Amino acid sequence: MFRQTKMKHTTVLVDPPRQGLHRSLLHRLRQFQPAQILYISCGPDTLARDLANILPDSPYRLRDLFLIDMFPRTRHFETVAFLQKQ
Repeated sequence: MFRQTKMKHTTVLVDPPRQGLHRSLLHRLRQFQPAQILYISCGPDTLARDLANILPDSPYRLRDLFLIDMFPRTRHFETVAFLQKQ
């Protein structure tokens, strides 16, 4: 996907498993720098870890962060992080 697409106006949506993003995908996101990244996470700990790998020394800023209660009456929730390239 990344090789065939110009990333200047591209939004990438990632929704990894609880383990978070694989290192190779983190590397590709930093390498190809899409205009926006929407990161949907069911694990706040892995989201924090992955954002700590994406945001420092990158052109991305965390624009919005949303919590979505998709599982009422449980302790589980989804988090959506919207990263935008500056």
